[in-house]
Amino acid sequence: MDGYNVTRKSEGDLIAGIDTINVGITYDLLSFDFGMAFNVINFNHEMKFGYSYSNYAYDVDAFALPSGISVRSSRENYFKAHDLSLSINTITLIPQKIQI
Repeated sequence: MDGYNVTRKSEGDLIAGIDTINVGITYDLLSFDFGMAFNVINFNHEMKFGYSYSNYAYDVDAFALPSGISVRSSRENYFKAHDLSLSINTITLIPQKIQI
């Protein structure tokens, strides 16, 4: 099981007519992974189950247009995913007779 959160702050230029406005942008990446493995029939049969959650978002800071109109900050999730996985591995041994 693991999880992580990465945040990055950046500046972006917003072009409004002939003016350019510097706007702060924050990117967030959040991800969690969980998995487990166990034997199902005997020690030669292994089953693995996994789950993963990811969420990517960005925040745009509030800014003011040159005409004096203020624009409030906003947040948008632009990617959200849930992933389920299941795998079954089987080990088969065939006994052989070795002749010398």
